[in-house]
Amino acid sequence: MITTFDGIDKKAIRDQRDTERFISILDNLLSEHEQICLAEAALIRYFKPAYNEIYKASFPASDQTILKNCYERDFSALITEIDTEELGLYLYSPTIKPAEHHIAQFDLVDPRMRRSFFTFISRDGDVLGMPDVIPPTR
Repeated sequence: MITTFDGIDKKAIRDQRDTERFISILDNLLSEHEQICLAEAALIRYFKPAYNEIYKASFPASDQTILKNCYERDFSALITEIDTEELGLYLYSPTIKPAEHHIAQFDLVDPRMRRSFFTFISRDGDVLGMPDVIPPTR
C-alpha cells in the first residue's frame, strides 16, 4: 500500500476524518481473492492478450464489480507489478516489449475531478499525469 498526503490541495480533508479514513483502509484491507482478481485484471489490461476481451480495453471502470471495494475504501489508484528477473524470464505481448520487470499503473479517479496518486499539477495549475498511467474508462 502506498499513500500520499497532499499539502497543496486546499479542498482536501485536513481534520480527523482523514486519519480515520486512512486507519479504516488499513483495518479493512482487500482480501487475497480481491487482490488476485485485481492483479489479473490489471495485467490483462496492461499486456492486452488476444484471448481476453473482458478487461483488455475497459479496465479500470467505475461500474466494474471487481473495483467495488476499492471505490468503497476511496482508493484513487492501483499499481500491479510483476518481476521475473530471478527466474530469468521476459514477459511480453504484441503491445508490450519484452522485459523482466513490468509495472501497470492505473488511475481510478478522473484527475480533473480529484487528484490521485499519479497526478501532478504544474505551476499554472494544469493537471499533468505521469507517463504510462492508464486512465479510468468511465
